[in-house]
Amino acid sequence: MIIAILMSTYNGELYLREQINSLLYQTEQNWVLYVRDDGSSDSTISIINDYCIKYPSKIILIKDNLGNLKSASSFMYLLSVVESDYYMFCDQDDVWLPSKIQMSLSKIKKLEQKQTNEAVLVFTDLTVVDSNLKTINSSMWAYSTINPDNAKVFYKTCCLNSVTGCTIMFNNSLKEKVLPYPAASRMHDWWISLNAAHFGIVDYLKDTTVLYRQHDANVLGANQTKQFHYFKRALVLQKTIILNIKILKMLQALNFKKNYFKIYWTKLKIILR
Repeated sequence: MIIAILMSTYNGELYLREQINSLLYQTEQNWVLYVRDDGSSDSTISIINDYCIKYPSKIILIKDNLGNLKSASSFMYLLSVVESDYYMFCDQDDVWLPSKIQMSLSKIKKLEQKQTNEAVLVFTDLTVVDSNLKTINSSMWAYSTINPDNAKVFYKTCCLNSVTGCTIMFNNSLKEKVLPYPAASRMHDWWISLNAAHFGIVDYLKDTTVLYRQHDANVLGANQTKQFHYFKRALVLQKTIILNIKILKMLQALNFKKNYFKIYWTKLKIILR
């Protein structure tokens, strides 16, 4: 049993060492880190090569000539070329708490025992921190008003993503459902959670397992959700229409039938909540 940790890097020299070190300090060590660089112009590649030399059985740099794919496609390319029993995504700028892998692995194995050969995904909460790892909020779910139970329901997942990619672990059965990755998908974690909610089992740990670093160079980050957030967002007509078109294209790319009336009805209930 091997866990593949997939990391896409891009100009990550400031925080990369701290993140990789947090993997090396994990209580569960049955993993291999596969790194793909997405066209860095700083010392990121040099840092990765140093770790590859020092830990040749644990850290592997995947090389290709594909250039800059952007974050989501780069992660999913890694998923397509790496074979393992379980998979995790790792951002270049966070810090994993020591028992993250062990806790996720224990949870996913328990779920697999209940449903043999089922596609399974587990995820966790995060602690939101600033660039110096000072706590902004001890729970991203509370900070961003995320209900993790929504991730278990396909039609709720169609309307909003409750799963943060750097917290997930999923098995090979789910990998087979999420590839190939469509260009229309908004983000890889949302695409994976949609397929997991439809085909298999989605569950979570209430624990926070990641120090989720917020800084100026984040691709995506934690946003504080205040009262009437969704109602106010609905009033910004142009932005909402553009967002919904992108989501619709992603849903159309799913390789199974959807009830679009149910999706729109679920969306309306969320907005009016």
